[in-house]
Amino acid sequence: MKKIILMLTVLCYLNADDCKIIYSNLYKQDKESLFLTASKLKEYCQNNDKKACTCYDNYMKLSDKKCNENDGVYCMVIATMLGYKDNNFLNYLKKSCDGNYFDGCYAYGTNLELNYNETKDIETKKEAIFYYKKACKNGIHRACKNLKYIR
Repeated sequence: MKKIILMLTVLCYLNADDCKIIYSNLYKQDKESLFLTASKLKEYCQNNDKKACTCYDNYMKLSDKKCNENDGVYCMVIATMLGYKDNNFLNYLKKSCDGNYFDGCYAYGTNLELNYNETKDIETKKEAIFYYKKACKNGIHRACKNLKYIR
């Protein structure tokens, strides 16, 4: 029993540096690796790796903090981990774009376009076009293509 309590106590106090050591193969310096790190930690957690669950929770808290500091890529990480069925998914996509992560503008525009296709709400279409234009102007070529078809 003491061993279990000790192990749970240690797991609760894993910090980001501990996680970087334990899962060193996942933690890279470039921003695009953030998605892989988050998804792998989530996968390990779902496979009952308790350390990974703690690290995933820490990683998501850090991502939320960075997102709130207007770092768009971290907002996109959260959106990606939440998935489109989550109520906050679109909010994080929009925040990723507002934080100048232009793939987030494309993703947000795409979701708005899908919504428009269902509702035919002209304001939703205008908003989708706005976000596609922002993404397109900032080098996201998929958004430029989508602009041709949404009009």
